Amino acid sequence: MSGSTAPYLAGALSLKVQWALVQRFLDEIPLSETHALSKNWISTLEKNILVTALVKKRSELELLRSEAEHAEITSECEIEFPSYDVAFRNSNNEMTGEQISSASEGRNRNALHVDVSRTHKGVEGFPILAHRSLISPLSPTFGPRRGALLTGTVNRRRSIPHSPIHNLRNGNNIETKSLVLRDWEKRVLWESAWIHIEEHLEEYAGRFGVIDEGREKENVWEELVGLRVEGSKLIKGIRSEREDVRG
Repeated sequence: MSGSTAPYLAGALSLKVQWALVQRFLDEIPLSETHALSKNWISTLEKNILVTALVKKRSELELLRSEAEHAEITSECEIEFPSYDVAFRNSNNEMTGEQISSASEGRNRNALHVDVSRTHKGVEGFPILAHRSLISPLSPTFGPRRGALLTGTVNRRRSIPHSPIHNLRNGNNIETKSLVLRDWEKRVLWESAWIHIEEHLEEYAGRFGVIDEGREKENVWEELVGLRVEGSKLIKGIRSEREDVRG
């Protein structure tokens, strides 16, 4: 996708659909093309969405840097390489291929139709905005309020797929095991937090929006691209270290 073919949305899409598009364009298109995306397209995005994406990418980079520091010590305490897209993949904010194609090819805003209700269903079929969540944003585990029934959101969160931990009994160094397990704990908490944030995107985008630092949208996008480059290098290095350790 080049700058000339990037979609010109003219603010016609909801925050959740904008978020899905940003994630797809940022994570899936070739790096050489991310810089060339149309400034017209970037300018039509809500700034809060870009800032929220920046917060997510920054926090992910902190995890990757820590995991990269300990990648070489996994011979005795091995954790399988995490699934870095679990938060986005398991959220209800994904778009279908048909919707992505429609958004990418539709230059006429009147011809662009996205069925948000079909892709962003709430608990038991109720739209998210019409069904107030019982989840407490102040709870460190994002659990239900005291006395509240478990919702489908909580049940889904508890069934998040994760990579198993192996060979911890073979580790002789308690400190080494602690470092690896601490990285694992941070990863699980990060994934859980972002599932919650993406399911309540309107609220959190507004809260993250206060830290935009007065920057232009294009500058925020450029930092996002830079973080993607750094993240790709870190992931490659982690994989290489672990392959060398495994021999």
